[in-house]
Amino acid sequence: MFIRNDHVDIGRHVHERRREATIEKRSEVFIISHGWKLRGRVDFIRTGENAYIPVEVKKSKDKFGTPIYNDIMQLVCYAVMLEERYGTCVATGELIYAGSKKKYAIAIQLYHKRQLHRLLNSMRSMKNLPEIPRRIKNKNRCWNCSINSYCLTGSNM
Repeated sequence: MFIRNDHVDIGRHVHERRREATIEKRSEVFIISHGWKLRGRVDFIRTGENAYIPVEVKKSKDKFGTPIYNDIMQLVCYAVMLEERYGTCVATGELIYAGSKKKYAIAIQLYHKRQLHRLLNSMRSMKNLPEIPRRIKNKNRCWNCSINSYCLTGSNM
C-alpha cells in the first residue's frame, strides 16, 4: 500500500529539483529481490563501468554531520536488490540530504548486509507475534513520519 501525503509530495519535489540539476542516471527504478524478499523504488541509480550506485535523496538534514542509520540501511536494501538484479557487487551508495545540502558516499560492507539480515528476520518474526509490540517511548520519532496518521503508534498520541 502506498500512502501519499505532504511528506511524500515534498520528497517528490526535492527529487524533481535534484533530477534537473544532476548527472546522467536512471531515476525511480522499481526493483525486487526474491532472495531477500524485498522490493522498493530507488530514487536514482548511477551507472558506470559495470557499476551500479544506488542514490537515496532525503528532504531532511543529516544528524550531527553524519548519515542517519535508517537511511544507511535503506541504501543497503537497494544495494542487495541491485546486486541480485544485475548479478554484480554494489560496493557504494550515496545519501543526499537536501535539508543540509550534504552528500555522503557509503561503502556497502559485509557487516551492513549482516545487519540487514538480522533486521529483516526481526521484523518478519513480528508478524507471528500474538499481540502488537508496545509503542515506542520517544514520541518525537513519530512527528515527521509520513505514515503517522495510519500507524497504531501515531494514532494513540
